[in-house]
Amino acid sequence: MESRKLLAKFFSESISDAELIELKEWLAQSPVNRKVFDLKNELWQETSAKTKADFYQADKAWEDISNKMGIHRSNKVVLFKRTTYVTLIAAACAAFLLALGALGFGILRQDRIYRLMSATTVVEAPQGQRSQVTLPDSTLVTLNSGSRLEYNGLYNMKERTVKLIGEAYFDVQTNPEKPFGVEINNITVLATGTKFNVSCYPDEDRIEATLVEGSISLLFDNHEPVKLKEGQQLVHLEKSNDIIVREIIPDVYLGWKENKLRFEDTPFEEVIIKLRRNYNVDIELLNNELLELKYTGTFIDESVEEIMKMFSLVSPINYKISYRTTENDMTYKKPIIVIWKK
Repeated sequence: MESRKLLAKFFSESISDAELIELKEWLAQSPVNRKVFDLKNELWQETSAKTKADFYQADKAWEDISNKMGIHRSNKVVLFKRTTYVTLIAAACAAFLLALGALGFGILRQDRIYRLMSATTVVEAPQGQRSQVTLPDSTLVTLNSGSRLEYNGLYNMKERTVKLIGEAYFDVQTNPEKPFGVEINNITVLATGTKFNVSCYPDEDRIEATLVEGSISLLFDNHEPVKLKEGQQLVHLEKSNDIIVREIIPDVYLGWKENKLRFEDTPFEEVIIKLRRNYNVDIELLNNELLELKYTGTFIDESVEEIMKMFSLVSPINYKISYRTTENDMTYKKPIIVIWKK
């Protein structure tokens, strides 16, 4: 069914459960659809405000019927014939049922709106790929490989909060009255309007927040809040609960957005993490002393084979790449890179 018809049925209280599911699916397809719904909902609320106000006033309904029957408020005792009395009771019941019915429709409508608006929207970037989404407030989010972003339909109504697993770059639309929040494990990153990067993969013992422009504050469950300045990065080592704030070159940590890998005296451990993520490969290191190696360089659109070949030329490592193979269940194993010391 066309979205216009679904919206019309929703706001006119004539939508069926099956059509409500269809409307939810339409809203989940795109943040633009969510914006259309929000705008039409606001317009409906404004245009129907007077009608609803009158509809829900049982006193007013009673007063209208009383006026039509010639009954006015006074201190005098009014006597009615039996037929008139019965008519009066019937009218009062009708007014009460009308108000109660309107209230019931209002509650049902509000319940449907709440269920629809509280539905969670999920955006994912598959392994080895990147995804981008524009939130209802025009905040732009770029997701790195293997990342997941969640937000519900109440986003930007009272607050702006999202949940992140993985890595994302945020270009936040300015709104001082509604700070933008990113929830990651037991940390919340708060911003009003700024550009920053957050990395929090579940298989890594570190959370990184890199500030490019503006300012952000990080709130911890078991640590004092930390505020970052432009060009600073916070690293939280989860196992030890250590927090490190350091000056960095933001481009080194944002190159993934343009399919770049940039290393600036980067420890081999971090290099391995980025290779795993960007190329969706497994890496096995046979000699732990190789973790002391550091690399500097920029790679643009090079394959993982080309990068490993370059590493072997400038450092004391050998490697072997075993490409993915098909399992019995027709799934594929990731390529495996085994690295050892020369």
